[in-house]
Formats: sequence, structure tokens, C-alpha cells
Amino acid sequence: MADISIHSKFSNLLELLIEAESESGGQAFKTFRDVIKFASVLGMRGEVTVESDNRGRVIPFRVFENSKDHELIWLVALVETKDVDILRRDEYRDNETEAVGIFQGYANGGLEVIWAWLENKAPSEYFDVILGKISESLSAEIEVEDAPIRF
Repeated sequence: MADISIHSKFSNLLELLIEAESESGGQAFKTFRDVIKFASVLGMRGEVTVESDNRGRVIPFRVFENSKDHELIWLVALVETKDVDILRRDEYRDNETEAVGIFQGYANGGLEVIWAWLENKAPSEYFDVILGKISESLSAEIEVEDAPIRF
């Protein structure tokens, strides 16, 4: 399985997000995996993708697989392609690499969004800024696309 490659410009951001605590001592993210899961959904929701430069942090697929979070990778790929064939394994199509590539693009895109949110903010503000953005997003009207998935 292909590993998830994070763009090198986000290396420091990943470290800061893991270390960031609220004034009350709460943490938004405990692991890099947690950051990447959130970032991929954020990138997908905002339709933001960023291609990795393959020089940043690499998160082995097994980290997602061992925690059963690899299902999110497949879900993101299914939603993006709207094709259930992305879930099938055969010798004609490298579905795993394709799925990880889609997930990776959205994860990097989500990190780009987070980076913009936190620009000019102190690390002590990160937790509250992220929670505020999530709250804003949840209170906004959400439209559901009626795009069928092909079987």
C-alpha cells in the first residue's frame, strides 16, 4: 500500500498542531493520524487539494490500517470518484495507490486551509481558532449533492 506523503511546507504545522493546547489544557489532535484525518475531510469539504512534493513527512499506510482508520481513505476515494470500482481489487487497476493519492491530495489541501486559518496566530490560539472554524462550519447551511454512485 502506498503511504501518505505530506507536503514539506506543512511539516512544522503538523508538529505545532500536535503540541497545541487550549488554555484549559485540551488538545485538538493527539497524533499525526488525527490531524491528517481531519485535514482530508476539511480539504474534501472545501474541494481543496494540494499535491505533495514528496519531501515532507510520510505517514505509513499501516498507521491507518492498524487503527481501522484506513476506511476513511477508501470513503474519501469513493466519494471523489463516485465509482464503487475504486473499492475492488484486481490486476488491471491500482486502486490502492489511486485511493491514497486522492486522500493525500485532500489531506494536503486541508492542511493548506488550516495553515490559512492559523496564519499570524500564536500556537496558544490554535485550538480555539480550529474549534471556532468548526463551529462556524457546522452552523452554515450544508447542501447535499445528489450525484449518484455508479454500481
